[in-house]
Amino acid sequence: MRYLIFLLAFSFTFIQCKKSKIEVEEVCVRHEMLTDMQGQPIFKTLFPFKEMAYFNPKNSEEIIYRNVDGLSSVFELVKYNFVTKQKEIIYQGFFSNRPKWGRDGYILLNIQDSLGFNIYKIQDNGANLTKLTNQTNCLNPEWDIRSEHVIYQLGFTTPTKYIIMTAEGIPIDTVFSGVSSGSSWQHENLIATSTFRGLVVSNPLDEEEFLFFEQENLAQSANGAEWLDQDRVFWCHTTGIYITNIVTKDTEIIRKTCNAHCYQRPTYAADIDKIVVEKLERIKDSETSGRTLISLVMMNSDGTEEQVIEFD
Repeated sequence: MRYLIFLLAFSFTFIQCKKSKIEVEEVCVRHEMLTDMQGQPIFKTLFPFKEMAYFNPKNSEEIIYRNVDGLSSVFELVKYNFVTKQKEIIYQGFFSNRPKWGRDGYILLNIQDSLGFNIYKIQDNGANLTKLTNQTNCLNPEWDIRSEHVIYQLGFTTPTKYIIMTAEGIPIDTVFSGVSSGSSWQHENLIATSTFRGLVVSNPLDEEEFLFFEQENLAQSANGAEWLDQDRVFWCHTTGIYITNIVTKDTEIIRKTCNAHCYQRPTYAADIDKIVVEKLERIKDSETSGRTLISLVMMNSDGTEEQVIEFD
């Protein structure tokens, strides 16, 4: 309750940004244009790549990720163990949005079926694929902190509607504040979302939503937020990596970035204090062409000791 009171007291009050104590060695030179005169992307993504990583909430030695080969629309959901180096393909098919690993061992998937996009869950050993919704456009499923409930966006409605359902797919509430592709509900009450506008914190049950920290409006990365604990949010934006404390109202920038080099979709393992995040690099080869490199990296939650994850 103290978080709700805090949010109501400081609605739409922007947090002061503190300069990071961490020295960032490289200077990010922003690309003025990401598309050509015909609207086509200048920077072509290089395949294959791995994206949308998420820690096993009960075992920080494991993550899942989506493997994209660029040859077909069939993606692989892969489980990887950092210690044994073993990989296991859990699911193959077309799924969008980042899979979310629950504490009950089930992974939420946003799968395209004959109706459209629906929410499914699958055990982390690849067994028991279960359909939870039966609509035409269900998006961005997210577990609550105990993996007892799921919230998702119901299509493109005006106003936007979100459904909260049980882990078995039984709807229990319709709300008008919820999740997007850059959200985390790993908090007792609140959802944190990194958008092109900045950090948004909301309470879906009270339908209160606040732009907690405003940033330059840039939609040039997938952004993403993750709760470090009940007070602090680690979030990515095209302009940098930030940590916001919703109680003290402080925001610290720990990495300065730009559209040529940025991070997106963080996931956090509290017991080892590590973040796994996608690194996006746009390299210009000429005035009209360039490459986009996507890799998964691990770092401490303060942005130090970044290492590229070598899977092979």
